[in-house]
Amino acid sequence: MFFNAFVRSRMTYACQTWTLTAKQLADLNTADAYLKRRMIRNGFKRRGDDDPENSSPLAYFYRNNDVYKFCKSKKGEPSKPLSEFINSQRQKFTAHTIRQPNSRHTKQLLFNDDKYHRTGNHSGPLLQQVAASRNIDKSQFIREARNRKF
Repeated sequence: MFFNAFVRSRMTYACQTWTLTAKQLADLNTADAYLKRRMIRNGFKRRGDDDPENSSPLAYFYRNNDVYKFCKSKKGEPSKPLSEFINSQRQKFTAHTIRQPNSRHTKQLLFNDDKYHRTGNHSGPLLQQVAASRNIDKSQFIREARNRKF
């Protein structure tokens, strides 16, 4: 509860509007797993410390899935990778924005189709990223959002 209240809330502040590259998302997942390992006793213990013959000396004793099970976010519910939390927040925000009236500025920005591009790493518009995270087409995501499927 401490981690979710004080750490994850700061790491993901306003994450519903982020457009992330795969590397940025992987870096956030790595930082999240690192901080959760810090909370667990022997979180950084290596497998080779006890039995050097049967395992890789660089492998951790606890895998990330084990770490997520130890760090429960709700009663009895194992924690999830940070990327899943960010994707769910982005989906909820995008679906909420789609259901708003067309006169809202957030909806106009979400459906903005300007061809202006800045140089650098392109991650794509938010609506496109959210639809891709659910493995569906943009039009199908809009249809499901209007029908309150999520």
